[in-house]
Amino acid sequence: RIYDADGNDASYMYLVKPSYGTIKVEQISITIEADSTVLTLDELTSLGGVYYAEKWEITSGAVLEGHTVEVVLDGYIDDLGRCDSIIESVIIRDAGGVDVTKCYSITYVDGEMRVKP
Repeated sequence: RIYDADGNDASYMYLVKPSYGTIKVEQISITIEADSTVLTLDELTSLGGVYYAEKWEITSGAVLEGHTVEVVLDGYIDDLGRCDSIIESVIIRDAGGVDVTKCYSITYVDGEMRVKP
């Protein structure tokens, strides 16, 4: 249908000839980065002696309004040194709770956790 500026159906005023073509639907590109944290040994001790990777952020792109992101991270540190914070999985859901992850092209960036003296 064709509508005029006032919202009235104006289809009768036009001769519409269908034309078939191709529509290309591209994924939405986003980058998700895992937790990168530097703690002192005293800070680690105040956290109970272990720090689990739990923070993440979208550092490039964005999800559509109403979509939510669930990220599962793997990694912890419990002594001096470093360890990786790895993105295990990502699920993106629409407002109705439907998994729409396949609509996104996701780049994963693992993080690094460090404890210094």
